[in-house]
Amino acid sequence: MFKLIKFVYGAMQPLALITWLLAISLILIKTRRKSGGVRLGVLCLVLPYALSTEPVSNGLLYPLENMITSPPAQTVKGDIIVLLGGGIRPQYHLSPIPEISQSGGRILLAAYLFKLAAAPRILVMGGSGDPFRINRQESLEMKTLLVDIGIPAAAILEENQSRTTSEHIERIKAFLQEKGFKRLILVTSASHMPRAYRLFRTLGVDVIPMQTDYLIQEPLTPAGFLPSPGVLRSSTRAIHEYLALAYYTLTGWF
Repeated sequence: MFKLIKFVYGAMQPLALITWLLAISLILIKTRRKSGGVRLGVLCLVLPYALSTEPVSNGLLYPLENMITSPPAQTVKGDIIVLLGGGIRPQYHLSPIPEISQSGGRILLAAYLFKLAAAPRILVMGGSGDPFRINRQESLEMKTLLVDIGIPAAAILEENQSRTTSEHIERIKAFLQEKGFKRLILVTSASHMPRAYRLFRTLGVDVIPMQTDYLIQEPLTPAGFLPSPGVLRSSTRAIHEYLALAYYTLTGWF
């Protein structure tokens, strides 16, 4: 089921969807439905351009990244800092340490909150989110990096089985009951926070959202209307979150 969900998500991402639409447009043209095929082909040109520009990307990201507001870091107090996986890349064999991804700010934020004494422990969560690299453990990679930047290993707890945000919830339930924690500091990326926060609220505990990795480009300049692969990546990230929110809503998670 996990592999199927990942495949469906991947097939509905902008570049994959545009590829399917382009193939359909060529089929329409070949089957003498030229006008429909041409219109669809034009859409396949306009869509990647639009998604690669800052105004469109910002329009997609703004509702996600501004839905929830984090309190000032200096005022936050909780039982434990919960750091969700997704902020680190698989370590390349030539790299001396694990490398952070586009979402790596969440790791630095968790370390910053710990240094502020927001909570005495950090729980790093995540197995392998890649269905084809099943032996990877993001939690171990994050722990290694946190220790390398000065967080005591004894203060870091690991959960290395969950592969999705919903599995984070399933895995943390027993942990909370065992430890008696009632106040969690949830650390993740701004675009991911609306989904993660709503899911963690289903645990029936107090959840403090602390978000980072904002992708909105400000201020908007004329150069923002030029297509950029980095902006396309941000648009893709936003679309992924909208699809995930729809999935969790339809399946009754919230």
